[in-house]
Amino acid sequence: MYKVLIIDDEKIIRIALKSMISWEEHGFTVCGTAAGCQSALEIMNREKPQLLILDIIIPDMDGITFVKQLRSSGYEGEIILLSNHQNFDYAREALHNNVFDYILKTEISPELLTDVLERVKALLNQRTPGQSSELPAAENEDHSLLLDAAAHPDACDCATLVSSWLFLEIFIRSRLLSHDGSTAIPKGTLNNLIQESASGTGCLILSLSEDASLLLVPENEQIRFLSSLDSLTSKIGSLIRLYMNTDCGFVCSSAFQTTGELRKLLAQLPDLESLVLYRGFETVIRASDLKHLSTDAPSLSPFVLRLKQRLTAGDYTGGKELLTEEIERLRAKHIHPHALRKSLSSLCAFLIFDNSRYLDQSRDRLQHLAARYRNCCTLDEYLFLLSELIDLIRSTGLTLNISAHREEIQLIDKCITEHIDQKLTLSFLARYINRSENYLSRLFKGETGINIIQYINYRKMEKAKELLMDPQLSINEISNTLGFTEASYFNKIFKKIYDINPSEYRKKALAILRSLDT
Repeated sequence: MYKVLIIDDEKIIRIALKSMISWEEHGFTVCGTAAGCQSALEIMNREKPQLLILDIIIPDMDGITFVKQLRSSGYEGEIILLSNHQNFDYAREALHNNVFDYILKTEISPELLTDVLERVKALLNQRTPGQSSELPAAENEDHSLLLDAAAHPDACDCATLVSSWLFLEIFIRSRLLSHDGSTAIPKGTLNNLIQESASGTGCLILSLSEDASLLLVPENEQIRFLSSLDSLTSKIGSLIRLYMNTDCGFVCSSAFQTTGELRKLLAQLPDLESLVLYRGFETVIRASDLKHLSTDAPSLSPFVLRLKQRLTAGDYTGGKELLTEEIERLRAKHIHPHALRKSLSSLCAFLIFDNSRYLDQSRDRLQHLAARYRNCCTLDEYLFLLSELIDLIRSTGLTLNISAHREEIQLIDKCITEHIDQKLTLSFLARYINRSENYLSRLFKGETGINIIQYINYRKMEKAKELLMDPQLSINEISNTLGFTEASYFNKIFKKIYDINPSEYRKKALAILRSLDT
C-alpha cells in the first residue's frame, strides 16, 4: 500500500478526508495528518509517504512555497492540492510546479477522491512495480507479528519481538453495552480520530473493532508517550465527544516483548474496560488495577428490604439517601464490575416489579428510563437513574405527602400506621380524631382526591408486601396480622390493587432478591 499524508489546518477537513473512503480498498493508507508544514516534515521524515494531500493555504507557509521546497529537497512523491474557489487561479499555477492535481474543497466527494487516487496509483505503480501490494507493516519486523497476534488472540505461538512495546486501548461506550450489538459508526471513524490526535507519536494504530482500537507504542517512544499521556487522552476524548457524540475510556498496558504476553493482555481487556464502573470515562485504567478488585459477592438483598421499608412508609427522601450510602459502600468494596452490574440490574428490576401496578400509569416514562438504565456504565449513572426511578414511584403511588395536608389528615394517617394490624373502619377513624364519619369521608376525599377506604387498603397491602418477604410467614398469618378475618378477602384486595395474588407476588419477589446475592 502507498502511504498518504494529509496536510490541512482545518481539523474537520482532515477528519472528513480520512473518513470519506476506505483508503485501504484503493491501495492507500493514511500514515498521518498535519496542521502545518513543520509537523508535516516531521511525519514525512519518519513515514516517507508517496502521496501528499495539501491545502494550498496553511498558516506557516503557503502551499506553493512548500511544494517548491519539497521538490528542491528531493521529494519525488505525488502531491494533490486542496483549494477554495478564491484560490482557483493560484491552484492552477501549482500544476506548473509538478503537482499531480488539485481539488476544490466544495466539490470533494467519495467518487471524486476515488477517481484521483486511482490515477495516482496507476502512476505510482509504473514507477515502483509491485509496491501497491506491500503492507506498511513490512517496514518493521515487529509490526506484522503484532498485527497477527491481535488478529488471532487464541493462537498458541509465542514469538519474541525485536523491541519492547506497550499499548493504549481506546474504546467507546458501546463497547461496554452487550445489548448494543450493532453500531451506526462509520467504518474507520475511531481510528481516524485517534490518528488525528496521535499523529507524530511514532505509534502504530490497530483496530480491534469499530468501537475499540489499540495505539501500540514502540520502546523508543514509551517515555515520551507516558509523560504526555494525560494530554493525549484528553485530546482524543475531546475529538470523540465532538465527532462521535459518545464517551470513551482508556486502558494502558504494561510493557511486553512477546506475542504471548500481548495475547494475555488482550484477554484481560473486557475486565479492564468494565472498571469504567468505578473510574468513569476518560480516565486511564492500568492493567494492575485488576489486582485491587474484591472477590466478595455483592449482597444487596438486606439493603433492598430496608429501602422497601422506607418507600412503603413514604420516606422517599430517606430512601434516596439510603441508596446513595449503599452505592458509596459498594464503591469502597470494589466488587468485580460484572457481578455488581448484574446486582444493580436486579435492584432496578425489583423496584419496578414491586411498584409495577402504579408505574404502569407512566409506561412511556418508565420505558424511557429503562432504556437509559441499560446504557449505564458508571456507578454515578446508576445512582442517578435509580434515584429518578424512586421519584417516578413517588409520583405514581398512592402514598400521600402527609406534611402538606391539614392536621386532621395527619392524624388519620398516624392512626392507620399505629393500628395497621387491626380492622380499620370509618367509625374507628372518626372516633380517633373526634369527628363525624360523613365529615371525615368528605374531608379526606376533598383534601387528597382518594377515597379513605381505598387508602386504608393500599396501606395495608403495602405492609403485606413487606411481610411477604419473610418466607416463614404464611398467607393466613399475614392476613391475620393485618386485621383481616378471612384470608380469601385479603387475597381479593391484594389482587385488586396489584393484579397479582400474594403467593405469586412472593414467589417472583423472592426470586429477584435471590438474584441480588448471586
